[in-house]
Amino acid sequence: QAAAAVTHHGVELVQAGDDGLDLLSVHLVVLGIFLISASTNSSDGSIFSAATTASIDPNSISETPTSQFEFEGSQDEEYYKVIKYNGNDSTVKVPAKYDGLPVETILSGSFSGCSEVTTIILPESMDFILGNTFAGCSNLQNIIITGSNVDIYQDAFSGCTATVTYNGKSYTSSEYSELYKN
Repeated sequence: QAAAAVTHHGVELVQAGDDGLDLLSVHLVVLGIFLISASTNSSDGSIFSAATTASIDPNSISETPTSQFEFEGSQDEEYYKVIKYNGNDSTVKVPAKYDGLPVETILSGSFSGCSEVTTIILPESMDFILGNTFAGCSNLQNIIITGSNVDIYQDAFSGCTATVTYNGKSYTSSEYSELYKN
C-alpha cells in the first residue's frame, strides 16, 4: 500500500501500510522552529515512536531590536561589542549591525542569567565569543552561530547544556571543547 499524506493547519498526517500494518505519523512544525514527530500503530493507537528535533532556520527569524541590548564601540570605532542583553524573548537573534557598524564581539556575561532565553542566533558578522557569555542561561537549548570563522573562547558556554550549531555541525555540551580557541 502506498503512503498517503495530508497537510492541515501545519500538521502533516502520513499513513502507510506494509504487510497489513497501518502506520499513522504526525509531523508538526511549531512557529517554524521545532519538528515534533510521532507514529502510531492504528490497531491499538499506542505511540511507538516519537521524536523532537530542533530544525531552526536562522533566516526565518527576525533580528531582535537593538533597544534590547547594550553595546560598546571598539576603540578604533569600526565595530560594536554586545555588553548585555536586557530583553525577555525566548528566541534572540543578535543584530548584525548597530548604528551602521557590524556587531563582532559578545563580551563575557552578556547573556548571564537570561533564564527565559531558549534559542540564540549569532550573526555572520560575529568574530569573537568570550568566556562565560551564556553563564546561567538555564533554559538555553540552541545556540546557532551563522558565521564561519569565529574565535570561541574557553568556557564561552559554561553552565549551558544547549546544542551549539557551527559550520554545519551540532555540538553537545560534552563536545564544547572542540569549539574553543586554543
